[in-house]
Amino acid sequence: MSSITLTINDLTADEKSQIFDLFVLVDIYPNTYHDPASNTHNVEVAINDNDGRTLDGVMAYLLKHIIKN
Repeated sequence: MSSITLTINDLTADEKSQIFDLFVLVDIYPNTYHDPASNTHNVEVAINDNDGRTLDGVMAYLLKHIIKN
């Protein structure tokens, strides 16, 4: 089964927690990383065919409510 990897970089600790929790709520378990040099966090998740349907709702929420750039 093929997958894509989604990486969200340069997050604050609060943003990282919100995004991580949102993915876990829809049964997708991401990896998180801390960059001590810039004191930012990253969230990385592999999305397969089954997760793709769920991802649509998660991404809409992320873009509208969490990532405000």
